[in-house]
Amino acid sequence: GPQYAARDCRKLDNGLELDMAGAYGPEACVTQAKRFVSVAMGMLTLEDNIRLTQAKPVTWVFMLRNKPELEPGLIHMGPVSMELEEDLTPAVEEIPITDTRMAGSYPGSLWRLTLTAKPDVCHHRVFLVERA
Repeated sequence: GPQYAARDCRKLDNGLELDMAGAYGPEACVTQAKRFVSVAMGMLTLEDNIRLTQAKPVTWVFMLRNKPELEPGLIHMGPVSMELEEDLTPAVEEIPITDTRMAGSYPGSLWRLTLTAKPDVCHHRVFLVERA
């Protein structure tokens, strides 16, 4: 519902910025979840600034069409790649497509990539996705 909507959404010349804190329940302890997204020169930039009322881990979730391949410092996701910071713990999960309507567009599986940071009250991350 509207209580979970993003706040302070702004279109910028090179992308958009918003605060997603309202999407999280009180148990998440999120006071700010600002996100900046831009695409320029073939690169997608996703920058998050997250503030919590107590130190907690934060997990970023990426749903992917191609199975991510992990190597030290890098994640390959089909035609694109993204740097993997050493302090993030990655996990990959296959999500088989069982819905027949969805299988028409996404035969096989989707892949859930999670990147988890250690507990802290402030989390700042910049994810750069570029053509491999």
